[in-house]
Amino acid sequence: MRYYLRVLSRAFSDGAVWGRDQVIGLLLALAILAIQYQAGLIVSYASWKSVLLPYGVLLAGFVILHLVRAPWKLDQESRATVSAERIAKEKAEAELNAGATIRGRCHIWVDRVERCITFDDWGCSNHGREACQISSVVLANSSGVLELFELDDDQVTTVNPREQFRPKRQLRRCVSEERMADLVSGVEVRLRDSVGTMYPLTTVLEFSSVVGIE
Repeated sequence: MRYYLRVLSRAFSDGAVWGRDQVIGLLLALAILAIQYQAGLIVSYASWKSVLLPYGVLLAGFVILHLVRAPWKLDQESRATVSAERIAKEKAEAELNAGATIRGRCHIWVDRVERCITFDDWGCSNHGREACQISSVVLANSSGVLELFELDDDQVTTVNPREQFRPKRQLRRCVSEERMADLVSGVEVRLRDSVGTMYPLTTVLEFSSVVGIE
């Protein structure tokens, strides 16, 4: 019963503006007919019928149109409301669950002679809402993890929200000849925190044959 009342209410509200204009037009037509009747211009039932019938058909069609359209519009509004509530809920949950999120870049110097890599120029920050503790640096490509470099205890770094990742000293590692070939084909640096979460960084490689790049 409540649903049908909502349908009638919606049909009435939708048709109120357009219907008001039609009712005004109908009242004006009736006023003109009354004047014509008083003047003796309309004297038979057939005359009344021929004049009023088109207005009656139009008004009935108008009412039927809005009665049919009202349930559809209510359904569309209900769907939009549910969708908006779902989006708001997902956004709130995402904000609530937004932990540490480290984004940025890392520059790598590659020494082909000594087969060593130097992680340099860390331009990455914690854009999340929680701190994280970076305990290792990962080299990876499209096939997966290539090398995992665990940081020494005194190098493990806590990155608070809105802070940059700043290693306590320069990180330099030697790799195998096979890994050196992988570097040429392209790799990605990922920071890994103490709970195993990975943070991919935009990686810039620069190759050099100079030994002992600082």
